[in-house]
Amino acid sequence: FNGNAVANVLVLGGQARTLRVTLTNPDPNVALTGISFTDVFPTSGAVVGSLGGAIMEPTGAAATGTCGGAVALTLGAAAQVAATNISLAAGTTCTVDVLVRGRQTNGTYNLLLNNTILASSFVSAQGLRPASNAVRPVQVRSPLAVAKSFNPDIVASGEASTFTITLTNNGSVALPVTGFTDNPIAAAPYQNRLNIASASSINNSCAGGSSALVSGGQGFSVSGFNIPANGSCTVTVTYTGQTPGTDTPTTYTNNITEGAVKTSVTGIISQAQSATVLIADRLRVLKTLDFPYATPGDPVRYVVTVENYSSAALANVRVTDALQNGSTLLLGGSFTPTLTAGCGTLGLNGAAQGATSVTFTIPTMPARATGSNVPGTCVISFSAMIAKGTTDFTSNEIGAGGVCYTLGGPPICNGIPSGPVSTEALPTITLQ
Repeated sequence: FNGNAVANVLVLGGQARTLRVTLTNPDPNVALTGISFTDVFPTSGAVVGSLGGAIMEPTGAAATGTCGGAVALTLGAAAQVAATNISLAAGTTCTVDVLVRGRQTNGTYNLLLNNTILASSFVSAQGLRPASNAVRPVQVRSPLAVAKSFNPDIVASGEASTFTITLTNNGSVALPVTGFTDNPIAAAPYQNRLNIASASSINNSCAGGSSALVSGGQGFSVSGFNIPANGSCTVTVTYTGQTPGTDTPTTYTNNITEGAVKTSVTGIISQAQSATVLIADRLRVLKTLDFPYATPGDPVRYVVTVENYSSAALANVRVTDALQNGSTLLLGGSFTPTLTAGCGTLGLNGAAQGATSVTFTIPTMPARATGSNVPGTCVISFSAMIAKGTTDFTSNEIGAGGVCYTLGGPPICNGIPSGPVSTEALPTITLQ
């Protein structure tokens, strides 16, 4: 009596799977007769109509396998399998196979419970029974899966772009969608930062139905169409994003809650899903390093990427990097700082070997091409020495206000830091 197994996930309205119960008599001398056992399927929720009770049930097809005997199948809220009058010769194994299907998920998209056959339910004429219960997880899932993505996931402020929501029906019958609302498409506190211009900006790959704006274009709704059996519908929406302030590239999150897609089929719950998009208006700075470990006194190579999401080229962009934890600038030879071709000759503004802070100048910062979300980009690469004697992490980032340029007035600077990168000091061994 080794266990019970259901292959893969049971999808409501989907393919039936085989529940297999394996009986083993390890005794080489004693045969077992008059064997019976009952597998009461796991339950969830109070029984109300077709909801609640057993999460799976037999399909009603006769049991198969090698054990023989009689197998009674109970469908519905009290679903179970009861096997009787099985004989098992000494030192042999047999199986009971039952086709089962998902029955309900108790108001959730996915439900995972243990299917347990109690050892106490096992009876044999010899008075022998298993030493422990047979337990196997059972996963039952709604057929209505949801996927969402922003295309691309980094967008220039004020530039139109798209996101797609794919509704997939993994069941064997069509699902009528009575309503689906995605509002807002940018979670608080940025509800008014992503907007849809009109209902014509909403396109559904499945025929029929209707679409409308919600909350003045902060969200949308679609309804009145069918998701075909074992098929999908893709909703593509054109939107425009804005940053919450100047030079503050910001990530917005869209959350689609579980059950947001409504159908006329009782018990079908849609999947929760989320996606993010970064909106950038002008300056964005990123920083990486070549390797996260270094021996104190050794060099590390930093890479600073400056992006321009505006439609105008920028001149003499200054990038200030205050090195931390005693790190110092390295110059000359293989340590010479470099700048992407097409951005001009990198200026060091008098920085010398051993400096703890350096301001680079990028002579020409290319613009983003009109109608494109690909920024103008310049990449600075330079080396620094990790302080001798350090035993800790050396963290470094270019802060807000660290990347600036001027247009005849006050400096215009990045509002969001690059994010930190860290080098862990490796231990050193001193021989005496």
